[in-house]
Amino acid sequence: MRHRLRSAETFTMCCGVLVASFGAIDWLDWSIGTGLLVAGSRYTATAPLAALGFLVTGIALVAAVRRHYRTANLLAAALAVLVVLNVCLFAFGAAEWPAQALSFHAGGPEHAVMSWATSLCFSLAALSIRLFHARARRSVAVAAISASIGLIVVVISLLSILFDVGAIYSVPFFVGHALSSALAFLVSFAGLLMLRPARSWTAILLGRGAGSMMARWLFPFTILIPVVLCYAGYRAMAGDVLPDSVVVSIIAALSSFLLGASVLWSGHLVNEREARLAEMMRKMELYARDRDLLLREVNHRVKNNLAQVHAMLGLQARRVADPVARQGLIDMKGRIEALSTLHRILLAKDNPSTLCAQEYFTALCERIEEGLGARQRGIRIAVHSDRVQLQPDFAISTGMLLNELAGNAIKHAFAASGGGTVDVSFRVVEGDRCELSVEDDGSGLQPSAPRCPEDGLGTKIIQAIVAQLRGSMEVSHESGSRFSIRMPVGR
Repeated sequence: MRHRLRSAETFTMCCGVLVASFGAIDWLDWSIGTGLLVAGSRYTATAPLAALGFLVTGIALVAAVRRHYRTANLLAAALAVLVVLNVCLFAFGAAEWPAQALSFHAGGPEHAVMSWATSLCFSLAALSIRLFHARARRSVAVAAISASIGLIVVVISLLSILFDVGAIYSVPFFVGHALSSALAFLVSFAGLLMLRPARSWTAILLGRGAGSMMARWLFPFTILIPVVLCYAGYRAMAGDVLPDSVVVSIIAALSSFLLGASVLWSGHLVNEREARLAEMMRKMELYARDRDLLLREVNHRVKNNLAQVHAMLGLQARRVADPVARQGLIDMKGRIEALSTLHRILLAKDNPSTLCAQEYFTALCERIEEGLGARQRGIRIAVHSDRVQLQPDFAISTGMLLNELAGNAIKHAFAASGGGTVDVSFRVVEGDRCELSVEDDGSGLQPSAPRCPEDGLGTKIIQAIVAQLRGSMEVSHESGSRFSIRMPVGR
């Protein structure tokens, strides 16, 4: 879509250059008096005000594409002034004044001023140029509608000239509307509609969806088929080849058949695309089912292995006489149990690729309370977490952090006879970052029992995980201890 938008800007730029070049050449033709474009035929001649209007319109298109909106607005205002001047010349009977002012005898006042159709088209072009770069959607919609109406008027003029050039000039509205003007307006309005394609109906033609692809295939046929049929029918009626009623019947039948065929063809394209999408969805569902089954099997094997390691650590801890070594084995057993808790939660989920932060942290804190006997000491862990989905890798890392920090608080923050609360909070902040905080209402940092010794294994684990998660940690020991870790959220 972005490539097509750039192509649309290039198209509008080319349209502006063509229209401005035509207006400049035509204006120069009037000024010099050569008459190459003006006096050749009254069907092809362009009025001097129209030539100036095309020059202004083309420059305004180029300015709008280059995003010189103030210049485009001034040129749109100048275009509106030309239209008003043309109406005044009609009203005061001075239709020949532009030709006389340019010292060129055009051969009749019908060549000197713009037709009503030309004036209307310039008015619509000025309105579109003024509103297409507005911020309000309603203004852009009005600009697109104005350009579309102008395009319809121009197409009516061109088809009327194609069918019977003499008949169109019997209509006062089109008297003086030259073929060259109609072609220049066709280029102008096509460029205007491509000026902001994303905000007009041309977005359908430039889109990437199935509907846009189908529209690009069928749009030329739906435009050309009625024109070709009507032109052939008109020639048949003009030459008395067939009775008029038979010609009209043939046109109606062929139009119905061809338009119906285009509808059926579009339906066939949509059905084919839907069938391909359905097949792709079926394969993706199979792949997703196989992936989930594989993940469950892997998690199940990991859980069993962790259970074996957990049991062996427990057996070894009971056999070790050294209290420091025994405590180290017990701590490691708790860390293994934290990993086991994660895998139990994953196995219980229908979709093991993500897990809810609130459910995971609540279950993990219950395990920490139970493993360290916190409830028997009157210590409670309160969990406050946003309900966000986390990736398993991120959940494992944050779970290890929580296990170390909450376990450390239960072990060291409270007196042997006193209870307390450990507040665990996990929330998303600043869009793509999260904060994990563990805070207790214990006695704060005691010199005799340092909360986080620099050479302790738990501290090294915490620092390593925080660095791995590209996070930062803040620690305070005022009324109790508070550990706050900010890191990119892994969803």
